[in-house]
Amino acid sequence: MSEEELRFIAEEVTGSMERAREEISGLVLVEIEIRGASHEFDIGRFHQDGSNQVAWDEKCFSVDGSKMMADGSKKPDQPHFRVCFFLHYFEPTERIVSQDGEMVPGEVTEMPERLRKVCVYEHPG
Repeated sequence: MSEEELRFIAEEVTGSMERAREEISGLVLVEIEIRGASHEFDIGRFHQDGSNQVAWDEKCFSVDGSKMMADGSKKPDQPHFRVCFFLHYFEPTERIVSQDGEMVPGEVTEMPERLRKVCVYEHPG
């Protein structure tokens, strides 16, 4: 996130740079490959154990990640796809949970180049 974007969040949302930096420090983009999604699959229900933070600004892609298939909490019309979403106050040692199961997150890495222009963080405030 650029300093300009951080300043905007501080001025328009949090009221201070310190609070804006605190909020953003635990922010990650999560990418998960989904195989065999049920009709009840709900991207908005992804969260970490012990946290009330849920998936934010969800996007769905083809399995290979090359084509965006859905934006928002809408699930693609096929059972296999990738989902990306932002998660606030991320804890790397806590499981990520959904109604269809749970997983231990992998190592936090830099955002892949293919996602940089389509997964742009916008503060929920």
